[in-house]
Amino acid sequence: MVTLQQAAHRLGISEWNVKRMIDRKVLPATQAVPCAPWEISPDALDSPAVQQMIDSVRSRQCPPTPRDEGSDLLFSES
Repeated sequence: MVTLQQAAHRLGISEWNVKRMIDRKVLPATQAVPCAPWEISPDALDSPAVQQMIDSVRSRQCPPTPRDEGSDLLFSES
């Protein structure tokens, strides 16, 4: 078994994304008691559903930020 943090490291994604997969029941995980660390089977990390969600996470791109003239300045020059 691996923890949520270990799963995130192995998958190359954030802990938040792993938790989201657990919440959405894409990644099976258990807790001994509420608030205990998550326990995840290493085999579950290789499931097609998990891999598909990882691909989705990795392919997201942030929208471009609009730039205007002078946007490189931290403070105004006046």
